[in-house]
Amino acid sequence: MLSFEINEFGKRLGLPGLELDENDRVSLEFDSVGSISLEVQRHDFGSELLLVFAKVLEVEEMKKFASLLERVNWRTNMPFALSVACFRNQLILTARFAEETVSAVVLENALRLMLDELARA
Repeated sequence: MLSFEINEFGKRLGLPGLELDENDRVSLEFDSVGSISLEVQRHDFGSELLLVFAKVLEVEEMKKFASLLERVNWRTNMPFALSVACFRNQLILTARFAEETVSAVVLENALRLMLDELARA
């Protein structure tokens, strides 16, 4: 089920055949946009899929991180719970999904939300 949905998500991105590697991860790099990673995390209580969007920020763009911190939090009514972080010079947005809730549409919408929020920053 999960591999099917990831493959369908890949097709939506124009990347048919997208699949996880032997470590249950896949990472894509897009010039001038950033990188997208998917990773399955297995726990005693089940599995979840982590969607990560990362973008290198120039020094003058660091205000975007502050703007995202103000908007992307538990008080905002977003369709997906997003987390935002900055590590070194990379802005990182993440979303977690229980394995049984993952679909290509959910992943696409979460990625779209991340990109929209970054554009607003």
